[in-house]
Amino acid sequence: MLEWLGHGGDWVTFAERYPEQVANGIDFSANINPLGPPAAVRHLWKELIPFLSRYPDPRQRRLREQLAEKHGVSPQMLLVTNGGAEAIDLLVRAIRPARVGVIEPCFSEYRQAAARAGAEVVRRMVPDSAEGFAIPYSLAEQLIREVDLLILGNPNNPTGALWERSQLLALAEQAGRRNCHLLLDEAFLDFLPQEEHLSMMAAVPRLPNVAVVRSMTKMYAVPGLRLGYLAANRRLAERCRQLQPPWSVNGIAEQIGRLLVQDEDFVRRTRQWLAQERRWLTAALENLANGEGVRLVPMEAAVNYLLLRLEFPGWTDLRLQSRLAEEGIFIRACRTFAGMGERYVRIAVRSREENRRLIQAMERMDWEETQ
Repeated sequence: MLEWLGHGGDWVTFAERYPEQVANGIDFSANINPLGPPAAVRHLWKELIPFLSRYPDPRQRRLREQLAEKHGVSPQMLLVTNGGAEAIDLLVRAIRPARVGVIEPCFSEYRQAAARAGAEVVRRMVPDSAEGFAIPYSLAEQLIREVDLLILGNPNNPTGALWERSQLLALAEQAGRRNCHLLLDEAFLDFLPQEEHLSMMAAVPRLPNVAVVRSMTKMYAVPGLRLGYLAANRRLAERCRQLQPPWSVNGIAEQIGRLLVQDEDFVRRTRQWLAQERRWLTAALENLANGEGVRLVPMEAAVNYLLLRLEFPGWTDLRLQSRLAEEGIFIRACRTFAGMGERYVRIAVRSREENRRLIQAMERMDWEETQ
C-alpha cells in the first residue's frame, strides 16, 4: 500500500517502490490542480530570494488583510497556518472538546486531531448507496446532541458530499443552543462555481461557535509550501495563535500566498477547465468494461476528484493501485478511509493527456482475471 502514511501524494514512497516509473509518473492520488501553480508564481521566484535572509512576519499581517477583504471578515478573526491540517489541529486544541463528532468516510485528520487533543471521537458511518455517500441532515443533528465539536468537510473528501449553506446555518443555530462548536473544512470549496453561495466564511462574525478552515494547496497546486488559514471568533482565533509554534508560516509561503489571493482569473479558468475535463473523464470511466466492473460513485459536488467502486471479483483497491503503478500511474487506495473497505479508489482529475493515459492503462487490463 502506498498510503502507509495515511495520505495520497506520497511521491517518495512511490519512487522507492517503482523507481523505473518515476520519470514519467503521474500522480492521480493527490487532488492538486494540474493547471498550477499560476504563472505569476513561477515568474516571482527571483524576487523571493531576499525573503530567504529575512525573518517572516510572525502574524502574516499583509496576507491576513488581503484574506479579510476577500472574505468580508476582520483580520483579527483570521490565522494563517502551515497548511489546512495545522488549522484543524489548532482549532481542536483551542476549543478543548471532550467529545468530537465526525461523519465517515471523511478526511482522517479530523479523527486524528481529536485523538491528539485527548478527546473522545464519536463516529457515524454513511454507507454507499445508489445516491453515493450523501450525508443525511438528521445524522448531523443527532451528533450535535452528543458532542462538543462537530467537524464537517464541505465538500467532503473523499465522497464529494455537499452541504447547502442554509443547512449549515440551521446546524450552527442548533449547535449554539447546546454549546457545541461547528468546524467546517472548505479545502475543496473554491473549485466549485457556487463557492460564494456555499461558504460559511462570511457567517463567522455573527456565529461565535462556527470556525472555517481553508487550504491554498489544492486550487493553486502549492502543497510543498504548506499554506492554509482559519477563520473563527476573535477569542478563539487568538487562542489558536497562542498554540501555534513560532515561525510556523515561512516568508516565501506568505509572499506567494499574497500573490495567489489576487489571482482571481486563475480560479475562474480552473473552474472552466474542471467542468469540461471532469465530464470527459467521467464519460471515459463509465465506458470502461462496457459499464460493468468499475462503478462511478455519484457525488453531490463536482470537485476535482472522482470515486470509483470496483465490482469485478478479485479486484481490490491495492490490486488496481499496484497494476497502475507498474505503468507509472499513482492512484489513491481508499481502505484508509473508515467505512470504505477494499473496493474503492479515488482519482484526481488531471490534464487531458494524463487522463487519457489513465484510461488507456485501465482499458488494457483483463478485468475478468480474478487473481
